[in-house]
Amino acid sequence: MRTVLRALVLTSILTGCAASGPQTSTTPSAEHADYAVSYPGRVHAASARYEQEVTSVQQIKKDLKSYPEALQEPDWKVVQEVYELANADGQSQYYATIRQENAQIAEFFLTEQKALAQRTTASVNYQAKEKGCDVQLYGAVDHGLEKALEERLMEREKRASAAQRKLEQLDAPAQDKNRNTLERQAENIARLSHLVFVALPARHQELEQLVSTRSKVKRTLERRRKALEAVEKPKDKAAAASREEELQAIADAQAHLEDDVEAAETLLSLSEQQIEGLKASYEEEFNGLIEQVEKAQKSGTPEATDSSAEEKSES
Repeated sequence: MRTVLRALVLTSILTGCAASGPQTSTTPSAEHADYAVSYPGRVHAASARYEQEVTSVQQIKKDLKSYPEALQEPDWKVVQEVYELANADGQSQYYATIRQENAQIAEFFLTEQKALAQRTTASVNYQAKEKGCDVQLYGAVDHGLEKALEERLMEREKRASAAQRKLEQLDAPAQDKNRNTLERQAENIARLSHLVFVALPARHQELEQLVSTRSKVKRTLERRRKALEAVEKPKDKAAAASREEELQAIADAQAHLEDDVEAAETLLSLSEQQIEGLKASYEEEFNGLIEQVEKAQKSGTPEATDSSAEEKSES
């Protein structure tokens, strides 16, 4: 379960557009001390998400050509429509928005999961004891919360997919044996399309924005360090501990900042060309998939892929 939630976080994107009328007025995040402390981690995480998303594209894409062979005597016109709808889903702003919202929810849950489970368990245990039951339910509550959240997030994503809606509303018994397979295939196509056309370009832009604020972040860290050191150490233990904790966090950020930014810069030097290559490769693979389905409409069966042909010759 946790793997699914982490995957949602990894595929989260930044979306937004310029608007007319009154504009917000805010100071840059790079000028905020807490943001500056978290900056190296943000850069590192964005780089890791980019690499994970590239890996996801490569893993999903390699299986596309074998999709028709996994179906049993389907209505090929329906199959083609589902595939094309899924491809369009992945490039939809609405689908992107839902995935972004899901990622934010999943990230919050993963961060706060222990505290949420503990508070929920305490409430459940209290009610149980009130009724004379002496039970400890932390594990069950923790698992239940995670399972329920995962199911709701997946349901939200399905509701944002025209391909999944099409499958849901099919009134054809002949399609029932293929329904689950087509659902998984449509889900993968939508995610793959989303990754290459929306998520990866957005991750590239996010990394560019992060790297561009390096100098401001460095100044903010140094300014905050000097401000803390200029003040006499508090006598109150809690206040003194807070001050020392922040000074240590600033020192850690300053120590890691350059390495993380340089790694991001290296990634950026390759990412634009890599993303364009992935787009072209996906379009070629998807067009080939549609051609397979169109041929199957005429012949009644899909052409065997290279891998399946090799397996048959070996046997």
